[in-house]
Formats: sequence, structure tokens, C-alpha cells
Amino acid sequence: MSIENRRVWTPKKKLKIVLESLSSEKNLSEICRREELSPNLIYQWRKQLLGSAQAVFGKKTPGAEDRHGVRLAADNQRMRRVIDGIIDHYNHCRLHSALNYLRPVDYYRGNPEVLPAERRRKLQLARSLRKQENIKLRQGLLPYPEVKTVA
Repeated sequence: MSIENRRVWTPKKKLKIVLESLSSEKNLSEICRREELSPNLIYQWRKQLLGSAQAVFGKKTPGAEDRHGVRLAADNQRMRRVIDGIIDHYNHCRLHSALNYLRPVDYYRGNPEVLPAERRRKLQLARSLRKQENIKLRQGLLPYPEVKTVA
């Protein structure tokens, strides 16, 4: 049979033929002769019909597509949390040289001119406290001559 002579079967006609072949009343060879079909084609249509029957009558359990979608959604949420963490660190923890070594949250929400002066004041205070502590520690280590008590 050439391509020009090929018949086009509607889904309704295919279903009728397959259901008729599935019933025990008619023999498959009789149906094939009457419809001028090959038994292989009817077997192929049966296989398609029975393969799709599970989708029609089966339980609505999450299929592979549903599980894949759920997994993608979970991955998406995880990635969003990671990105949110990076952005949070960048804006609230990291000091930026372009912002005079301030955090962006301090620079944009606060007064950027006052913050460096306050930082210098805190650093100076910390230095002086550290220096005083070091002097106290060194004084305990300095060798002093023993004081003789006169009795």
C-alpha cells in the first residue's frame, strides 16, 4: 500500500474495532477481513488502549512528573534560602571598602559621615584600654628588688 492509498482511522473507529476484537463473540481474523486490516495493527491499537487505561482508571498517586515538580520546588526553596543568606551577609556583616569600610545597612540607613568618627573613637578607646591592661600585666612581671623589712 502506498502513502497515497493509506487510510486514516478516526479515534472513534479505532476504539470500536478494538473493543469488538476484545469481545469473545467475534474472531480477530473475521474483523481483519471485514475492515481490511492487518492483525498487527489491531494488536498495536489494543496495546495503546490498554496502556492508557491505567491513566484513566488508576489511582491519582503522584507520578514521576509530580515527584519531579515537588523536587524542583524544594530545590528552588533551598536555593532561595542560600541566596537570601548570602545577601544578608553581604548587607549586614561585610565591610565594604567603597563605603569607607561600613556595612551597606549602616551606610544607607544611618548617617555615613558620623559613623567613621564614631568608629575612630571606639578604636581609640579600645587601644587605650588594651594599653592599660598590658601595662598592668607587665608591671607584675618586672623584677623588683626584694624589700627588706626592718624589724
